[in-house]
Amino acid sequence: MKILARTFIHTAVLTLCLTSIAMAFSDLSPYVIRYQCTGGFIDKYHYNAVPEHKLDMRKSKRIEDKYESNGRELDVISYYPEGNAMGVVVFFHGGGWTGGEPEQLEFMGEFLSGLGFVVHLPSYRKVWDYHMPFISVDDAKSAVIWAESKHSGGRAGEYFIIGGESAGGHLALSMLTIPLFSYNIDIKPDKLILLNPITRLRKEGYYRDEYRVNKKFIEPYNYIGDGLPETLFIHGDKDNTVPYVDSWNTNMKMVSKGNVSYLCNSRTFIHGYYYENKTKRASLLNLIRTFLADK
Repeated sequence: MKILARTFIHTAVLTLCLTSIAMAFSDLSPYVIRYQCTGGFIDKYHYNAVPEHKLDMRKSKRIEDKYESNGRELDVISYYPEGNAMGVVVFFHGGGWTGGEPEQLEFMGEFLSGLGFVVHLPSYRKVWDYHMPFISVDDAKSAVIWAESKHSGGRAGEYFIIGGESAGGHLALSMLTIPLFSYNIDIKPDKLILLNPITRLRKEGYYRDEYRVNKKFIEPYNYIGDGLPETLFIHGDKDNTVPYVDSWNTNMKMVSKGNVSYLCNSRTFIHGYYYENKTKRASLLNLIRTFLADK
């Protein structure tokens, strides 16, 4: 009887310990991934990963909006937080300019709206494999103008952020740098967020032999100058789609032109690593949260 009692107690204690350890790792899941960042980003922004359930998250409302670009109506998924908004985020999905949908970034919309931001996830026209994404950039520019106009004069319009992932990152940077698009856009976002963005088109990186025009016309890297918003690049150094070195070189060029720009290396991770599991996604969202917390 005593042996059974001891066995029961030992089992109960062991179960309690294992449960505590599991809960601890669950709480610490965003801490598991460490980023190497340039420019003193970690020290300046006091990067502190916090599990989502410990954040003071607001409720938000999801709405399907429309914006107009060159006479066409295009879809936008929008999130509006309860109460006064902290600012506006316009974020473009990836997909190589030939695919992808705003729905793939709904995790971003839900998280950032929970923090108090109005979030717009626009669609844009896609192109065939052999075409350059001029119409995609033009649509993205129209979406940003629509969002800025929609919120200008209100509290939500005081803090304006744009960004994108992969091809969407290319759209966000291109409209601010390439003269064909930037010459008549009278909007300067407060911050720019670029996740594994396409900044160059070259055979050693993201490129198609079928491109019919000179690729230099659509590479934002070639047009980096001064006066750009404070920028955060996030890129894995094992990216097998868009080379990490392209973000490194673009970030260095931005800094050399007098801009404030940081590159955070999600070490050993591949393209779109944040779609793989909740831990990687939580680490990304915490990094973005930290960047946006300080105006």
